[in-house]
Amino acid sequence: MILLDHKVVETATASMRTAGVNEAGGVLLGFRRGPHLHGTIATVPASRDRATPTRFHRQDPRHQEIALEAWRRSNGYVDWIGEWHSHPGGSSIPSRVDLETWTQQVGRVGTPMMFLIVSSRQMGVFLMRPREKLPAQLQELDRASEGIIFGYSSSATEYLSSP
Repeated sequence: MILLDHKVVETATASMRTAGVNEAGGVLLGFRRGPHLHGTIATVPASRDRATPTRFHRQDPRHQEIALEAWRRSNGYVDWIGEWHSHPGGSSIPSRVDLETWTQQVGRVGTPMMFLIVSSRQMGVFLMRPREKLPAQLQELDRASEGIIFGYSSSATEYLSSP
């Protein structure tokens, strides 16, 4: 399962609105709790990033600087757990380029990662594991004070009770 802090969703949604007709994006940072992911930080587009209506190229070193600082402050507990980007005015279905990029990223790190696509109509949350060709699209299971829980089944308590 995946838990996304409300702040992560709010940051991605606000960045999408600010970008207008262009895509926006950033990295997702958080915790790995056994097989579960907990997204706590979403970086926002920065000055050296490049965006068009159909592409977002994360090029600004600020994303890596934020990730490294969070990792240091947490003594290595906060990790790069995924990426987010927007599809302005479109659907939250991943494109061929999205799928190819995700496959490469997960292959490089060798651990499951989450991917978030925010559109004006909906939000898609995807989990991709190493050696898989396609990600699993997760469903919203519950809204808790900690954030929004996504998963395969209706049992949200499993995540909240895991160490």
